Amino acid sequence: MNFVGNYAKTARQLLILFLFAGITACGGGGGSSASPPVGSSPPPPPAPSPQDPGEEIIDNEVSGSVGDGPVAHATLEVRNKHDNLLLTYSSDDQASYTFTVKEKGKNYPVRFMAYDGTDMVTGTIPDFVMTSALLRPAKKSRGNINPHSTIMVGVAERLGGIDDVNYYKGRDIAMSALNFGMDRALIDDPIATEVDATNAAMLVKTSESLGEMVRRTRDALIGTGVSTGDEVMVALSADLVDGVVDGRGANGANARLAAVSTLTSAQVLVEGLVNDLKVNGVSATQRMDNAIQTILGNGSASAKTEDVYISADMLKQTELTLQAAWALTGDPAIDSLYNAVKGIPAGSQPSAIRGTLPDADAALATAVETAVYGTSEDLELVNSTMRVGAAPEPPADPAIGFAHDQHHVAEGEQTLILVERANGDGAAWVDYEFVAGTATSGVDYISAPGRVEFADGQTAKYITVSAIED
Repeated sequence: MNFVGNYAKTARQLLILFLFAGITACGGGGGSSASPPVGSSPPPPPAPSPQDPGEEIIDNEVSGSVGDGPVAHATLEVRNKHDNLLLTYSSDDQASYTFTVKEKGKNYPVRFMAYDGTDMVTGTIPDFVMTSALLRPAKKSRGNINPHSTIMVGVAERLGGIDDVNYYKGRDIAMSALNFGMDRALIDDPIATEVDATNAAMLVKTSESLGEMVRRTRDALIGTGVSTGDEVMVALSADLVDGVVDGRGANGANARLAAVSTLTSAQVLVEGLVNDLKVNGVSATQRMDNAIQTILGNGSASAKTEDVYISADMLKQTELTLQAAWALTGDPAIDSLYNAVKGIPAGSQPSAIRGTLPDADAALATAVETAVYGTSEDLELVNSTMRVGAAPEPPADPAIGFAHDQHHVAEGEQTLILVERANGDGAAWVDYEFVAGTATSGVDYISAPGRVEFADGQTAKYITVSAIED
């Protein structure tokens, strides 16, 4: 009994001791730290500060193709946003490339430049330096380089720099103003789209078309101080910051170059509609088809430029550039061609319209020459058409009228009625209608109100009236 009583007393003392020790350990005054309870783990060390993701060097495997006409063995330079050279590379026999960019995320966007090599269509080095860009790093990226990507990057840089907003603005502007038939249903982004059998023919054909426009513009203006394709691309990129080639935009836009490029675009687009693009004066259809087979490899014979359908945007671009040409010259051949193009359904194949379009080659060549040496007023006729999206109507000429006030027509026959104007200076038009004398419209004769249009130099036109035999 005594033993048990002593044990109980001792246990109470130990309990009091433990409670006291626990109270003491929970104190912690005076800035001193308490030791952890017996048997517990020590606290973990402080977590390291997370690394800034922009500081991480990322291996980005980039693949793509070089095209203004595919370009084999082009020299590629890859630079970060500070313009530091990261690497140089070359496109292969099929105008493609794959390399790894090792760079910190904070140093993006990364830009590519392509020059030298052999254009598979022209057989020469490219006519201008082509550029492209990647906005951010990834494990794998697509980065094509072509004339459209060059305009995209050029516009983005002049809008304030290559970022998410300006990159996509540049893309949308290039695909609208200078599409040359590149349909966004197949190629939404000329830089990021994978090139395969479904879109290679369209990419080659439209890239070559834009490149040919640049060449023709350069060649037309070579006597005015423009000597390189690079100068043309720089001026177009500056001009397009407002979305239209009209001689305005950012610093570097050029009204004469803008007008000439619009008119050479009309030439190239009309040739493209029937798949007979002339490159350096010679049809390039077969050379483009050969290039398509080369970049796709075996089994690509079915991908040809002849099968590239005519997009709605291509028709819109063609119609507007033809309106600009007519605004400058007033040539009826251009007007006839414009009206024929307006009747082409989107999605048509070149074979469906080949041989149906009026010939206006000489008239368009004259328009280009007129813009090269024309006055500022001449240039504005072209550029304002692009700006407002339609050609201005020629002024009505008060000196236009019928040669005779009354006309006699035998029943069942037609007669030509002469409409004259006092002089042939400039294009002009007049609206007309017939007023019944002793004959009743719809009963005795057939005629509807209309418009007579005079081209520059024309002083006489005819309209037809048919008499009904009763």
